[in-house]
Amino acid sequence: MKQRHVFHYVGPTIALVLAGVSLSAAALDFKFGDGLDAKFNATVTAGTMIRTEAPDSGVYGSLAGPLVGLPAGQLGTNGNSSDLNFKKNKPVSTVLKGVADLEIKGEAFGVFVRAMAWDDFELKSGDRLYGNIPNGFQQNAPLSNAGFASESRFSNAIITDAYVFGKASVGSASMLSGRVGRQVVNWGKAQFTGGGINVINPVNLAAQQRPGALPEEVKIPVGMVYLDLANGKQWGLDGFMQYEFRQTVSPGCGTFFVTANYLPTGCNFVAVTGANDPASLSTNRYLHRSADILARDSGQYGLSLRYSAESLNTEFRGYTMKYHSRTPSLRGTIANVAGGYGTFNPATNNLTRITDPNGAKYGLIYVEDIRLYGVSFDTRPTPSLRAYGEIAYRPNQPLNLNASDQINAFTTRSATSALQLAKNVNAIAPGGTFDAYDRFKVTTLSLGASKVFDKALGAERVTLTGELGWSHVGGLPDLGVLRYGRSDIYGIAAINGQVCTDTTVAQKSCAHDGFITSNASGYRVRVSAAYPAAFFGATLTPTVTLAQDVTGYSYDGSFVKNRRTIIAGMRSEWDKKYYADIQYTQYSGANYFTLIDRDNVTLVLGMKF
Repeated sequence: MKQRHVFHYVGPTIALVLAGVSLSAAALDFKFGDGLDAKFNATVTAGTMIRTEAPDSGVYGSLAGPLVGLPAGQLGTNGNSSDLNFKKNKPVSTVLKGVADLEIKGEAFGVFVRAMAWDDFELKSGDRLYGNIPNGFQQNAPLSNAGFASESRFSNAIITDAYVFGKASVGSASMLSGRVGRQVVNWGKAQFTGGGINVINPVNLAAQQRPGALPEEVKIPVGMVYLDLANGKQWGLDGFMQYEFRQTVSPGCGTFFVTANYLPTGCNFVAVTGANDPASLSTNRYLHRSADILARDSGQYGLSLRYSAESLNTEFRGYTMKYHSRTPSLRGTIANVAGGYGTFNPATNNLTRITDPNGAKYGLIYVEDIRLYGVSFDTRPTPSLRAYGEIAYRPNQPLNLNASDQINAFTTRSATSALQLAKNVNAIAPGGTFDAYDRFKVTTLSLGASKVFDKALGAERVTLTGELGWSHVGGLPDLGVLRYGRSDIYGIAAINGQVCTDTTVAQKSCAHDGFITSNASGYRVRVSAAYPAAFFGATLTPTVTLAQDVTGYSYDGSFVKNRRTIIAGMRSEWDKKYYADIQYTQYSGANYFTLIDRDNVTLVLGMKF
């Protein structure tokens, strides 16, 4: 199918939505009588992301490359096959999208609604070399998004936020405000490092990775009651209670930033026999997926107490919350073939353990009742200098067991697998289940500072921000016994007392590296400058960001040893209404990072209503 240029194609859905936005902008931004006001805002963007580095055979499977005319990969069989769908110097995403919100409020009450719409016609219509699971691994044809989550589909329009809000005086010095409905609540102070306090809402990774992503697109609103009680200018207490569970949304299988293609919604396939993906799918010789187990809607709540020390110009906060994991763990279902475990012998095609309707399966489970305790500070010693930080402690954070160890244990039922030796999983009865996580004590810390320099480097102002991050997991076992994290594409690592033979070219399987470590750390630095009226009346804002992971592998993937990410961008903005962005992203340095070859450049045009 021919690929269409961004400025020559507008999908019917988004065209209608954006037409409505344009017509509504002037009609709804006005004042009613009796103190009732309406405010409408919208941003429309057209953007494209272009890959600038060719697929690296060091991060995809040995069977995947030859299917599309590329060299055999250096890692196991079919892993990271999405990498092969996108060529160097070609678009990976070209999207027209809009975000609009409407607020209607009176003196003490109001309602807020936000909607977003997008049409990624590069993903929807562009031919892909390898294919994906929903399109049957059909080569040189568009990907399918059948079964994807609504937020990760290639084209859609959805309502995101929808809540009512109000406020009332409590006594002579206190004010109570609140919101009820689907909304976003941000706690914590970290700006660049994850894994800390800001976990009330799940993340929309699919939206975050589209060209021109806006901050309001990144978090997924959740239904909750939120209250804030302010007692004068010094003391305050706010809290939330959620009445629905929602999980983080990943981009769909086959897309540019996906490496574990079996995890996204609608992607129900794991090749385990040593055959390539198309052959495994067409012959039904693969590990099937069972229904995901979502967390319950209740049981998520939190409180935050704040104190503003005016003499120090500093706010201190304490936090406590209980929540359910926004990201999944794996659940293995043991085969129950005629009351037994079935057979798994790829050499003889005797594979009832995975082909029988009651064969072994994998599924996703979202772990409940994670507890978090934290403190933060935010201070401004001078008007141009800010310092901030937070520390969070989770006494029962779930960590996922290595996926390769899981697949090996439940397909081969080897007596010497890591999970058999450590967990005795072979004793689980036919039809039983095993949830592949353990809980650990996890501590995270971040410290940051930001300084504004007026009239520097020929700019009106230069802003420099730096942030340090650290993550600690207590009580991890020896890596020769049990291991957590690391992509399954790297294979099975050495087990204590056993010979480990690595048949891959990369020779990364047997090493006790790439797994979650007791300690991990890194830093982030960003510098930006503002040059008003520098180019045909536009304000130019160049920005450079460096993210360097120094040691270890954190529990949530925020730190990957030696990974370096450099992002250089330029924004041109006219009248705070029209803007153009160009941004280049480069990844380098890490030995166990499956996105190392996803360097890209994005080009975005935007308009604000």
